[in-house]
Amino acid sequence: MTIEELGARAGLTTRTIRSYQTMGILRGPRKVGRVGYYADDHLERLTAIGRLMQRGFSLASIAALLHAHEQGQTLAQVLGIEVVRHGAAGAEHAVTPGVGRGGPSAPDGMRDGVIDLR
Repeated sequence: MTIEELGARAGLTTRTIRSYQTMGILRGPRKVGRVGYYADDHLERLTAIGRLMQRGFSLASIAALLHAHEQGQTLAQVLGIEVVRHGAAGAEHAVTPGVGRGGPSAPDGMRDGVIDLR
């Protein structure tokens, strides 16, 4: 499909699509001569970007998430936390490097830099 067709299916302007390409969050089209052709995976990526934007993610955050996903990183790696399993039951805890002891202002379930994931 052409950029105009992609834009119509995604509900975006061609300017927005080109902007996403410039930002590196959407790869360029396959070119035949001077015409670029987009595939279904371009539409899927634009749909994912739209969903993340509706959830309040900035384009910079979306770019970081998509880049990390392409590099095979897990969400824990992106967030900078380490998931640690404890005991025979394998209870999981997220360890946040650099977080001190939990105090009165520590989030619920967090103590000593460990977040209980149960």
